[in-house]
Amino acid sequence: MVLRPGKLPCVKVALLMIPFSAIASASINEGTNTLSAANDKLELAVLKDGRAPIQYHLHRDSTAIESVPLTASSATAMGSVWKLFVYFYLSENKMQPSRYVCKGEDREELFCCKPNGDIGLDEALSKSCGSYFAPARLNITDSSWRSFWVGKIGLHFDWLISLAKLRPGVDVPVVELLQALEKFTRYPESFGKINAVLAQVVIDGTARGAVKRLGSSLRVKTFTWDDPSREGKFLGGFAGWLTDGSPVWGRAQGSSAQVLSIWSKRIAEFAETRTPIDSNECVRVAFFERYPIKEILELPSRRVVSGGPLNGKFRVSFSNGNHLDFTSNGELRSEISRGGAKEVTGRFSVNNYIARVIDREIDRSPLEAARAFGILIRTYLYQNAKKHDGCYAIADSTRMQRVSANPPSAVALKIANWSDRMVIKGVSGVRYHQAIGGPNVLSWARAKDMASRGSFFDEILRASYPSMQLGFAEARSHAVCQRLPDAEKWIQRQNRAWLSRLSSISGFQPPERIKVCRSTSAQPYSDSDNNVIYMKYSGDLEDQITAAHEYLHLAFKYHPNGLNEAFIEARAKDLVVNQGQVGGYEIR
Repeated sequence: MVLRPGKLPCVKVALLMIPFSAIASASINEGTNTLSAANDKLELAVLKDGRAPIQYHLHRDSTAIESVPLTASSATAMGSVWKLFVYFYLSENKMQPSRYVCKGEDREELFCCKPNGDIGLDEALSKSCGSYFAPARLNITDSSWRSFWVGKIGLHFDWLISLAKLRPGVDVPVVELLQALEKFTRYPESFGKINAVLAQVVIDGTARGAVKRLGSSLRVKTFTWDDPSREGKFLGGFAGWLTDGSPVWGRAQGSSAQVLSIWSKRIAEFAETRTPIDSNECVRVAFFERYPIKEILELPSRRVVSGGPLNGKFRVSFSNGNHLDFTSNGELRSEISRGGAKEVTGRFSVNNYIARVIDREIDRSPLEAARAFGILIRTYLYQNAKKHDGCYAIADSTRMQRVSANPPSAVALKIANWSDRMVIKGVSGVRYHQAIGGPNVLSWARAKDMASRGSFFDEILRASYPSMQLGFAEARSHAVCQRLPDAEKWIQRQNRAWLSRLSSISGFQPPERIKVCRSTSAQPYSDSDNNVIYMKYSGDLEDQITAAHEYLHLAFKYHPNGLNEAFIEARAKDLVVNQGQVGGYEIR
């Protein structure tokens, strides 16, 4: 078999007390702080627009839900959450602080780096390095801080607008904290950066290892502070966002690491019904790549479909005599290629695509095996699909990934959402197979066997990809561009000649201010919204053709030619190699 990837508006706050249930007997030690069955509740507050704040209590010994308004007196210690506000301030003001160097003289540096080591902005947030975020080190003044939060963001909370009060021991009303965090979501670039950093907290940050249960459920900054009701004990928790962008705050007895360890499964169960924020990343699938289509019929009328969006039930009949029935809610289209062939294409969110591959290629259980493959499928997509007009482009094929034409099952979609943006890092060219495994190749058979013996998804992946690291793919719109000046200069030198040769072709519009950035994926792609080309460039002939290829995608982005790979590739070679002679290919 072939190896393949086979003053704010009214808001609603829900405060949940989640029962200790099956883990009531757990005991976790950290120094002198011991957790026992007395820790029978987790406070969880989630902000929703539209209604007055509501507090829900769920008790261990009852299924009844008690609800009362969440009052302004409900407060939490700020703890380490203050660092979130400094990070947001730095991001919105386009500040790039120097790295912090650890000298080994401050106990706080235990959360930063080893003596003589250093730490940067993102890692400092995920590891909770307070020394990095000290306002004095960052030259943040009282006036600039207040002006930012009051003038630009529109917040007037006393605890926020004064640097002197931005301290771990200051009590903050829970409602105000969540309202402040909601403001972050209105600034997509900074919010995207923060989300990408906080995702790492459950992998190798202050909640290291909680990813086994939580997956991508939380994007939070953890905190641990003294419990005022228990001398020598702690209250730990977190504040940030769920994957759907809802601000969240949680707290229970113990350190933050203990809280997330004990409550991670229940938090994940609470969060799993939420749909991750649409990142505007999409996948365009060419269905049935290797099977010529004879006709597409609407069911039950059996009316022949000529083209356009597909809504309802359909039957696609292939030239080999086989047929397939499927349902579409408009995400699939019937199209006619330049050569007159019938085609079916689909456009999906990344998680919807992953769920469709899960439904088509593997089983949905055992759960940990399916989760491992969901992450593997996403990694394969990012490594192998091209990207044009903001979408990853990939074929439904045994050479790539097989994709279900039907809407994804609820179970598969839950698996994809649970691992939202999670990928394998440190391994290039990931592969998988139904039955045959090997070095850097995970088989579904092995994944099922390991899951049945109690292995978590990360252990399953690491068994076949020993050099891997778990990570989260940052939305490309938020990625830092590593400019490739040699590629940009080469395009600029060619541009005048290209303009004279392309101006007569229908649909051509010369792109302005093109940037070329280093690509971290195996395939080059172009971002037509921002006129950015992502590629690797050494200056050889193949790279020049690639640069011309992606330039043409930008130049024809408003015309069907921009999606016609045959046209684009032929014209790229014409520009670079054949000096204008394309050998038999008709340019229309």
